[in-house]
Amino acid sequence: MMPRVQSLLGVSIVLGCTACYGDLRVVQGTVVAVDDTTHTLAVRDERAPNAVLPFQLASPAAAEKGDVVRMAFRQQGESRSVVRLMNVTRSRKGDRKQK
Repeated sequence: MMPRVQSLLGVSIVLGCTACYGDLRVVQGTVVAVDDTTHTLAVRDERAPNAVLPFQLASPAAAEKGDVVRMAFRQQGESRSVVRLMNVTRSRKGDRKQK
């Protein structure tokens, strides 16, 4: 009985993790537009054909026009919701923007 419960628990955990992160996609590119009022970001994909893709953020962007970013996102239809955003430009400069 106990091995069966452990097996079911293991399968439940794996399925739960897959449901949370299984449909994530990743993109890296240059920020071409930022709108902090609507929490949107437009990025030119570094892969061909270098399309400009709009993304929805949960909070204001941690990026500025011209920054290179890497994002994990979920896509539903034409809508892309960012799950994680890493600003590659700022991480190369020690996480501090020179002014």
